Amino acid sequence: MRAVHLLAKTPQRDSSLLAQLLESRRKSWVDKNRSSRHAPLPGDEAHFVGGAGVHARDFLKGLTRTDCIDNRTQGSIISHERSRRNGCREFGVQETARRRGSIDGADGRTEARLVRKAHDGNGVRDAVDEIELAALTTFGADEALAVVRRALAGTRFADADLTVLRPPADNAVVAVPAAGLVARVGAVRARRERLRTELELATWCESRGIQTVRPAGSPPTEQLLQVDGRIVTWWQYLPTAERGTAQALGRLLRQLHRQPPPWPDLPPLNPWNRVRRQLSAAASGIPAADLAGLVDLRDELDRRWSASRWPAEPSAILHGDAHVGNTLSIAGQVHLLDFEDSCLGPRQWDIAYVIGSWRLGWLTDAEFDQFVAAYGDDLRDDADIDLLVDISLFRRTCWYASRASREPQIVDAVRHRIATLLDPSLRRDWRRS
Repeated sequence: MRAVHLLAKTPQRDSSLLAQLLESRRKSWVDKNRSSRHAPLPGDEAHFVGGAGVHARDFLKGLTRTDCIDNRTQGSIISHERSRRNGCREFGVQETARRRGSIDGADGRTEARLVRKAHDGNGVRDAVDEIELAALTTFGADEALAVVRRALAGTRFADADLTVLRPPADNAVVAVPAAGLVARVGAVRARRERLRTELELATWCESRGIQTVRPAGSPPTEQLLQVDGRIVTWWQYLPTAERGTAQALGRLLRQLHRQPPPWPDLPPLNPWNRVRRQLSAAASGIPAADLAGLVDLRDELDRRWSASRWPAEPSAILHGDAHVGNTLSIAGQVHLLDFEDSCLGPRQWDIAYVIGSWRLGWLTDAEFDQFVAAYGDDLRDDADIDLLVDISLFRRTCWYASRASREPQIVDAVRHRIATLLDPSLRRDWRRS
């Protein structure tokens, strides 16, 4: 894996150490899998390995498992690989840069830099990485407002007041109160199909009597509108900042987890979904030593996950990011929202997020007891639940760290989280994010 370009903004000494660490892992993986002609590469190290017999479609298998890439880009990569084999590396990378640049905000200078990378022998994965990373790390509140303003141009809400409801990460939430709408703005186009699934799942939940924030019935534009490489979806606006209770969350999760098939077309649980992109974004906001610690921790958690019972557990529909912050309460009704991490997997995954909130002190003992009573099952004593809680805390930290380059005021809090994950003996005074 060529990771040096992701660390260009970190101190040179730390960048070099981390690059050596990642390169060492890459070589170990190649040596381990050299005998397998078509072994798919793991999502974090997917790249072209000429001597290992790994071809473009194997490369894509690793990518699509982590929701990093869409069908259009797959076509670009396969075209690039064909061009590369025919000695036309420059054309292949130019085409990839052009296609990705037109939708993810890359400019001519980015394309030229990627072509130079091709001449230096780096693969197309670097091109895709760099464009998507630039799209993510430059995505802030001002750009989210500008995207929604452009989306509304030509509609009767063109001059409506807009409000960013929370700090953007890989998406932003912008209220348009005059229209009774909320725009969710996805930072990178590669998440388009996941955003489509989010719309479909929310509609399905409503049809099953699960109270959710609904997609807009009459949006001012088409859903999944593409604006300057960002993706916009439209949702009903609930004029409240009041969150639901832990008890209400327990009731909603019980409804969701007990739904019988047939289910919507959801992906299987991938514990590392979005993690790779978030760590890449974090590289320019936190010290390289902290980033290396997160990489090490991810490897350790992945080994524990692979050896655990969880991958073989029966599946249910999961919310994927279950906490009271993903609920809204209005007129006595509590609505579940934010389904972009929804998938099929063991129901304990969602419960582990709530247990994590309780262990951090974000829920009191009384609130957690109310959650358990509403959900109908106390999983605190499950022998293997600690692994899921550890993964949930790791994922929350990666999401928080991905914001650090845009929000320098949170860097100390991010570093505290990382330190307490790496040394469990430290007290976890995590600030709510």
